[in-house]
Amino acid sequence: MPPNVKVPPLNQKQGRGGLLTFLHKIPTSGSKWSMTVEDAKRTFLSFEGSFESEHMGHPDFRVKSGIFATTWPDDGDAVLRLPLPLAESLVAQNSASMRLVSRSGGAGWVRIKLAQVEKADFQPLAELAYEACSKKK
Repeated sequence: MPPNVKVPPLNQKQGRGGLLTFLHKIPTSGSKWSMTVEDAKRTFLSFEGSFESEHMGHPDFRVKSGIFATTWPDDGDAVLRLPLPLAESLVAQNSASMRLVSRSGGAGWVRIKLAQVEKADFQPLAELAYEACSKKK
């Protein structure tokens, strides 16, 4: 992503615009209500070749041998591996619902409070995490 592109903030319970429009993606879910851990899990497992495993005592979601997402069921959170520039922009503009928990290898791991994010905005982020991981190796 070019450094001068400003990522719009996620719409938190305000409709379907924001990031969804920015990414030009059509969500697979028609609901605009907030996410749950089960919703996130269904989303992750809907991607071709993805599977659930475990990492450091909590569920993770992989494609090939790489982890593209994790969940923290007790906290109602998900963590996505996103390109670092996107991860930093998202966190800067959505600090109430997201935080950057790690940077490594050009990626940023973004922890998302699922109850504060709409399904229509979460889906394209999950797709980006999956696609980036599925192209590796």
